[in-house]
Amino acid sequence: MVRKLIFFLGCLLLFCFGIKAQVKTVYYIGDEVIADSTLIGFVTSYAVYGKLANDSLYSYKRYDIYDSLMSTGSFKDEALKIPHGKFFFYLTVPAFNELYNSTFYDEDYKSFIYQKGEFIDGVSTGRWTNFYPDGKIMATVVFEAGLQQGEFVGYDAKGRVETLGKYINGKKEGEWLFRRGKKKAFYVNNVIQKKASAKIN
Repeated sequence: MVRKLIFFLGCLLLFCFGIKAQVKTVYYIGDEVIADSTLIGFVTSYAVYGKLANDSLYSYKRYDIYDSLMSTGSFKDEALKIPHGKFFFYLTVPAFNELYNSTFYDEDYKSFIYQKGEFIDGVSTGRWTNFYPDGKIMATVVFEAGLQQGEFVGYDAKGRVETLGKYINGKKEGEWLFRRGKKKAFYVNNVIQKKASAKIN
C-alpha cells in the first residue's frame, strides 16, 4: 500500500513539478532519517520531495505509515535540514482527541490543519497558529529569531479566550491568565512567582 502510494505521489509530483523535477523519498524513525535499509520495518513516517529545475527550494510532503498527511512545506537543502517558507502540520481527529483528551468526531479519519507558520532559513518566524479539528483557532503566538515573543492567546473549543499571556525571548513573563480568567500567575523568566484569582478584562 505504502509503495503504491509513493509511486503515485512521485508521478503526481513529477506532473506538478514538470519533467525536469527530481522526486525522492526519505524514511523516518521518529524524526530521524534512516539510511540503513535493514531498519525499514521500523519506519514511522516517510516523505516525498522534489525540486523544480528553476526553483531553489525542495517541495516536501510527509506522511505517517497509514498514509495520513503530517506536514507540507519546503526546504532550502536536499538534506531537508533547513525549512524555509510556509509550513502546514496536520493531525487526524483521533490523534488530536488522544493528545488533548477531547471528543471531536470524524468518521473518515481525515487529516486536518493543526498548525501553520513560517520558517526563514530554518528559524520559526512570525505568527504561528494552532487549530481545532473544526477549524476554529486554538492558539496564536509570534516567533522572532526562533523564540516565542509577545502575546500568546489560547482559546477553548467555543472560541472563548482560555489563556492569555506574554513571552519575552521564549520565556513567560508578567501576568498570565488561565481558565477563562478564573486563575492567574505571575512569571519572571519563565518561573511562577505568585498565584491568585483574576478575570480577563
